[in-house]
Amino acid sequence: MRTCSALLAAALLAGTPAAARLAMKTNADPVADYAIGTAAFARSDLGEAARHYQDALEADPDNLTLKRAAFGLALMRGDRAQADRLASALPSGGGQDSVRLLLRLVRAFERHDWRGANAIAGEAERAKIYGDALAPIARAWAKFGSGDRAGGLAMLRPETASPGAFAAVAEARARMLGAMGRWGEARQAYAGLLLGGERGVDLRVAAADAAAHMGDETAARELLVEQEPGGVLERAHARLDAGRAIADEGDPTRTGMAALLGALAGELGARQPQAALPFARIATFMAPRAGVETLRLADLLLRAKQYDLARLAAVDIPENALWAGEARTVKAQALIHAERRDAALALLRHAAEARGAGAFEWAQLATAQADAKLYAEAAASFSRAMVLSGTVGWPLWFQRGSAYEQGKDWAHAEPDLRRALALAPRQPIVLNYLGYSLIDRGLKTDEGMRLIQQALEGAANDPAILDSLGWAYYRTGRYADAVLPLERAVAGAPGDASVAEHLGDAYWQVGRRIEARYRWNAAATLDPDAEETARLAAKIDYGLDRAVLAGGPPPA
Repeated sequence: MRTCSALLAAALLAGTPAAARLAMKTNADPVADYAIGTAAFARSDLGEAARHYQDALEADPDNLTLKRAAFGLALMRGDRAQADRLASALPSGGGQDSVRLLLRLVRAFERHDWRGANAIAGEAERAKIYGDALAPIARAWAKFGSGDRAGGLAMLRPETASPGAFAAVAEARARMLGAMGRWGEARQAYAGLLLGGERGVDLRVAAADAAAHMGDETAARELLVEQEPGGVLERAHARLDAGRAIADEGDPTRTGMAALLGALAGELGARQPQAALPFARIATFMAPRAGVETLRLADLLLRAKQYDLARLAAVDIPENALWAGEARTVKAQALIHAERRDAALALLRHAAEARGAGAFEWAQLATAQADAKLYAEAAASFSRAMVLSGTVGWPLWFQRGSAYEQGKDWAHAEPDLRRALALAPRQPIVLNYLGYSLIDRGLKTDEGMRLIQQALEGAANDPAILDSLGWAYYRTGRYADAVLPLERAVAGAPGDASVAEHLGDAYWQVGRRIEARYRWNAAATLDPDAEETARLAAKIDYGLDRAVLAGGPPPA
């Protein structure tokens, strides 16, 4: 990399304090700044990374490697102005063309440059960005925005779309029908999407909004019913009760495009959260207001371990927004990951005790309390949520039962878990949890084994259920039978300390002692709690038999 010799010479010749400061800045080595910035990026200190990248760019403004690194960082941080500047200065290539094209598409929609948007859609089609979905939907919304609403709608024909684009085109058509005030047709279009299992709460809210605009409040309320407390659904209900529109998202062209970009980023993020971040960020640029796209971005940032950015993204969602409750969950999780658990609990308690709080806020608090191993407090908060929810679905019975069980209050746990099972007799998580709990306590082992087998029928490859099956075999003395399901569980959940420990125990019992210690050592690296750490240390030092005989912790 080169330094800017003209600036350096001027600084060396000048004698003022300002010039001295400039000299200090330009004397910095851009290679060193780039290396320090990259190291800061690797440890998630993005502010420090941005400062060093900027210093390196000022010293070597034509360096493409620096520009591309700074562009990617600007997108991750949400620095729209910097991202736009760098995007316009970058040539094609370098793996960022699709992201830069989408930024141009955002600018075209913001400026209502429909001819430009149509041209960019053509580029996206030729580059196969987002397969067959992006280009036709962008063209349709551009035509709609230009004033030809009927023409835009005519371009959205799900029946002629490719299989990979069908759901996206069908959703865009439903949204466009709503934007045209054709609520009956919009409702039918949303119903087809929901019947096909497409996405979740955001579509249900849109469908309920269509039903409410038609005057069918009964249908709207039915769409907003949930088995467990849901913040967005409770807020949608409150808006319905107040006679307000459920969804009020601003410019329909940008809202429609943001929904598409956000959904596609979500699909990628399910497999690769880090890779999806630039696309999720661009979806928030496209959206006229902070809402579900911002929440999706915050969740991806959380999963990518960018905790400060996740919290800041969630803060962008206003307290009166539909998604404010879910944003609070992200803020609390980010605080917990930043080792500020007390602050997270205080945030959630403040929300739960606020005037007008409902079941969702108390369930939020209870979940965080359970994660903090405050099981008695969690059970009490779940009880409050049950009182406020009216009709109590299986999830709350299950959650309170698991809080009691983890708090070693089996007398209260078993009735709750059995009530959850009665309400959801085929729900794998309930079958598995109750079955495992019975076997782990040496109670009704035949029933426990039967429940776990039923859970496995509904989720054959679930690592938690495979672990339960293997542990059930182990606890009933069938050590050889335990090995295979536990090996499959470890393969499916390589980061779970408890599963790794169980496999180590099974290996020990079948005489595979070296492999047993290998698994225990692996479990010890997977952030076990204090009790697990002590137990693993005893097994590693003495072996399973001697650890137990010596009075150490029993097997998991």
